[in-house]
Amino acid sequence: MTARIGLRDEQGRAPAGLVLGMPPEVLAVFARACRMTEEEAQSLTLANRVGTLFAQEGRRRNDSLMQAATAAWISPGRTRWCPDCLRGHDDRPGYWRLSWQLPWHYACLRHRRLLHDMCPVCDNHVGQATADGPFGALVPNPGAADLPPDACRHRPADDLPFCGHRLGTPDPYGPPPPTGGALTAQERLDALLGLEGPADPEAQAVIAGEPVGLGLWIAALQGVVVLIRASLGLPGALDLGPGTLNIATYLSLPHVDTADLQHQLHTNTPPGPAGVAAALIPAAMHVLDAGSHPELSRRLAPYREPVREHRPVVWKSWLRQYPDNRTKTLLKTHTRWNGLTAAARTAAPDGLRGQHLAQRIPPPHDTHLAQYLRLGVSDTGLHTVTTVLLWQRVEPGSSRADAASALGFPEPGTIDSAVARLQQQLARAELTNAYTTTLDTLARTLADSPHIDYVARRAALADWTVSDDGWTALRATLQPLQKRDGRQPDWDLRRLVISQIVWEDLTGGDPFLSPAFRLVPDDEASRTRLRNTSIQFRRHVTNGTLPGFAAIIDGYREQISRTLTRPGRPVVSDLEIGPRAPRW
Repeated sequence: MTARIGLRDEQGRAPAGLVLGMPPEVLAVFARACRMTEEEAQSLTLANRVGTLFAQEGRRRNDSLMQAATAAWISPGRTRWCPDCLRGHDDRPGYWRLSWQLPWHYACLRHRRLLHDMCPVCDNHVGQATADGPFGALVPNPGAADLPPDACRHRPADDLPFCGHRLGTPDPYGPPPPTGGALTAQERLDALLGLEGPADPEAQAVIAGEPVGLGLWIAALQGVVVLIRASLGLPGALDLGPGTLNIATYLSLPHVDTADLQHQLHTNTPPGPAGVAAALIPAAMHVLDAGSHPELSRRLAPYREPVREHRPVVWKSWLRQYPDNRTKTLLKTHTRWNGLTAAARTAAPDGLRGQHLAQRIPPPHDTHLAQYLRLGVSDTGLHTVTTVLLWQRVEPGSSRADAASALGFPEPGTIDSAVARLQQQLARAELTNAYTTTLDTLARTLADSPHIDYVARRAALADWTVSDDGWTALRATLQPLQKRDGRQPDWDLRRLVISQIVWEDLTGGDPFLSPAFRLVPDDEASRTRLRNTSIQFRRHVTNGTLPGFAAIIDGYREQISRTLTRPGRPVVSDLEIGPRAPRW
């Protein structure tokens, strides 16, 4: 039959992809053989019937119809079925429905029952020719001519017989009856997508109370289904009933296969059996039915928060791909940084301005941050986020990126990620309120301290290291104090170390952004050596291991400081900005 109506290719197969859409040459032969117009013949394909499922709105551009179908969870040839529809009624014969190949069609509204997925005898998917084989043909194993149209055509192996079970036979062990909510959701999907017949022209796709295009609505619905499925089995996640029990149990196993877990959580993986789809899809539709975007965020929270906490990689991937930009923006603003966003909007004490903030919280005020270092955040990241949030307090209306740029951080666009990481660690340790109190304390203590224009200082010392003349004099003073016995210092390295320390003290800058760091080779070992040596040298000077060094370096730092603060003179005029120190 497939040969006579033009659906066999040169290899003698009837590709399942034809159910998506027929090429012109196939369409002409098929229409002529079936005595139809080409328009009538094309109306039998999924692309014609439910083309909105393949719409590009809200999803990435695809190269082919098959790729678009995969993104819409459609696997041509794979089908569900309703036994009552296959069995027929009175004088009406049974039939296969095109919409059963859609993952969105999980219930038969004529018979008010869930569709079947697996043959009850051989326990394989209908449409699968062999065990673990692809869904590649319109009719699996078409050479089995003696099988009736409603028979399972699965064959476990070439030397074994076909299953042959009549799928229209009543199955007492089939899926349980669907809930009223599942049937109502199926009716709405049918009205919007036209799964069983023409779509209802008055049906409106809505996200958070706002009408949207059907393509965007479908893409957003898929995204929410993916997130809900990823939350199954996690601590604190909602229980969606017995339909999702098996997959929730599987996803929560401690030793689940990593590759299979990634497949189960992939955005292109369909919801699963009809029972799972009947739980996930109505729940996702309930989320999108929220009356506003804040309400949508609240409805999404029981699924979102367990995934954010226990599967952060899945959460980041989901947020990156979610198509509704307004919802995505709201989730970022009100969820990822909710506590710290509010903390940044608190009014700052009078007199303190953004220019008075350094890239690091200066001593002794930095002791207020010590308790948060045990959370696993880096020292640099903690100081960076803290100064950015304080800048937002003292300069109302500035964004995080604006604050990071004004403070001189090289990649302002990455500050959101740094804030998100700290927020996550604070929330897990239940220290968000304590950190907010710390910001209040820092704002008060910095306002009461002498105000220094750190922005001007960073600009004036942007390329500064100890000048050649300055180093000649400084080394001549320090060298007699150096111990004669033991290992002698690398004086070129010490010049960079002293430049680093003086620059940090005067600008309050991030050590890794100093001019001295730009002079060392751009590799981790060299940068680590300079940083560790600077810390060690500062400690030895402070505790007297290098006697007499402290007074000399303090005097030199004071000399540079006076050139920065001399009244009526440009801050850069008297700085000893000579040739840069040699590389080491």
